[in-house]
Amino acid sequence: MKYFGANVVDSLSFPQFVPLAHNLVAAKFDLMKFTPAKHILDAALASGQLRAGGRVIESSSSTFALALSILCSLYGLRLTLVTGPTSQIVRWRLENLGAVLHTIQASKNCEGGIQQARLEVLAELRTSMPDSFWPQQYTNPLNSLSYKSIAERILIEQPKVASIVGTVGSGDLCLELRPSCNVRTRT
Repeated sequence: MKYFGANVVDSLSFPQFVPLAHNLVAAKFDLMKFTPAKHILDAALASGQLRAGGRVIESSSSTFALALSILCSLYGLRLTLVTGPTSQIVRWRLENLGAVLHTIQASKNCEGGIQQARLEVLAELRTSMPDSFWPQQYTNPLNSLSYKSIAERILIEQPKVASIVGTVGSGDLCLELRPSCNVRTRT
C-alpha cells in the first residue's frame, strides 16, 4: 500500500456517527461502497484469489467503481471497469486512479437493459483475462457482511441502541450481535 494509503483507507472505512435527534444517530459515509469494496478485496488477497499486482474486473459506474479505483491504486492492483454512461468528472476520476474503462452507451437487449449488456461485456473480458478477480458486488455475500464491523462499532459507541436500520441489506447483522436488538427488514 502506498505511504499515504493507510490514512485514506482508515478515513473511508468507517462512517461518522451524526446525532439527528435525542435517540436517533445516522452513519454518514464519505464513500458508501468503500467498506464492501475493501472487505471483498482484502478477503480475495488473503485467500489467494487475487495476487499482488493482479487485475480486478467489475461492472460498476458509481460509488463501487470509485471505491475499487481508490483501493486498487493504493494496493498496486490493476482495474478494469465495465460502466454505463458516466459524467466527464467521474470518468476523469476513475481513469486518473488507474482504471481502464469499457463504457456501454446503450443496450439493444430490452430484457435486462444496460445492466445486462454490461454483464455480457464483463463476461467477454473475463474470458480474455482468466487470472482476473471479479468482486461480484451484486451477489457477493461479503458485500453485506462487510458492514458487520460498523454495526459492532455502533453497539460499542452507543450501547443503548434498540434498533439499527440499514439500507445496505445488513439488518440481520444486528441479530448476530445482540439478539434483543429490534430489527425490521423490508424488501
